[in-house]
Amino acid sequence: MATSSPAPASPLTADQQAALRAAWQRTPVTAILKSHWKAGTATVVTVTSSMAVEDAFDQLVKHNINAAPIFDEERQEYIGMVTMHDLVEYVVTLVKANKSVWQELDAELGPLSPASESPATVAKKPAHTPEGPAISEIVSRIRQVRPVPVSYISDLAQRDPYTALPSTATLDEAMTIFATGIHRIVISAADDPKSKTHVGILTQSDMIRWISEHEKEAPLDAIVKLKLADLHLSNPKPIIHVTAFQPVVDALQAMHTHRVSSVAIVDGTDRLLGNISASDVKHIMRHLRYGILFEPCSQFINKVKTRQMLENAGKDIVPVIQVSAHALLAQVLRLLIVTHVHRVWCTQQNPQAANFQAPISVVSMTDILRVLA
Repeated sequence: MATSSPAPASPLTADQQAALRAAWQRTPVTAILKSHWKAGTATVVTVTSSMAVEDAFDQLVKHNINAAPIFDEERQEYIGMVTMHDLVEYVVTLVKANKSVWQELDAELGPLSPASESPATVAKKPAHTPEGPAISEIVSRIRQVRPVPVSYISDLAQRDPYTALPSTATLDEAMTIFATGIHRIVISAADDPKSKTHVGILTQSDMIRWISEHEKEAPLDAIVKLKLADLHLSNPKPIIHVTAFQPVVDALQAMHTHRVSSVAIVDGTDRLLGNISASDVKHIMRHLRYGILFEPCSQFINKVKTRQMLENAGKDIVPVIQVSAHALLAQVLRLLIVTHVHRVWCTQQNPQAANFQAPISVVSMTDILRVLA
């Protein structure tokens, strides 16, 4: 994969940076949350510190979210955040650490389902399949004695700690936080960030949408017309990846090792076939079985797509988006919003291989917000 020297601190001019900072400073975070309030989607889903890991996971899946604040009932305050990354990390760590359980599961599992089996067939299988027991069953079997409180795995992946701002904060403060790689900020009604009264959660996706909606206003109007190359976002850099034939557990381990939210899945010639993220795992986690952790990434991707299409009238709701270095920032923002993805892949543009390209860079929401912060 391609590498390059680090990009300059900021590709924007001093005047553009000053104008952006002024825009962020005069805009309260509640300006973005108002759309959630109007749509009735501002309710903050929380879990209690004593809740079992499995129950907390069910809450994330039920509400189709990737994270939730953890509330300590004794201390009457929020003590952390649990994310899908934490849950995946917890399961993989437990299975690897408990050899006796591993051997027992291997004995039950027997031969995995053949790779040639179609995703549609797999999706229709009953609960007890050759792919092994459900993840919740594995966790129960490992802990055996008592439920593991969700507070024990808070920030286990060390990727998205509990971060809060008061409702009086401005977008300048939020952008500074997002630029560090944190994906969501709890907005508290009081000045105390650990207050049990929350008015909403501000996410990177919210910020990207707000920027796109205001792209015709200065100073954004000029900046969104810049190309990814102009913003140094397409500069070649190491791509965290696994091959299509490696097991899913390798992709999860790569996410942990490199502290990233997604890894590219490539073929033998480094062409991009897809990606695996914690969000993808969430879509089928209730149906995830032990064997899937050790099947090829390509097969896992097909299962994710199949389940998504079954649940969304045949629509692929999380496609892999490829763009060129000449794509305008405005176009990329709209792609992120419309497709509900958190990153686009900047690929080599080969007209003779339109469907599969070699990735040279990944452009995440964090990357974009860091440039604009």
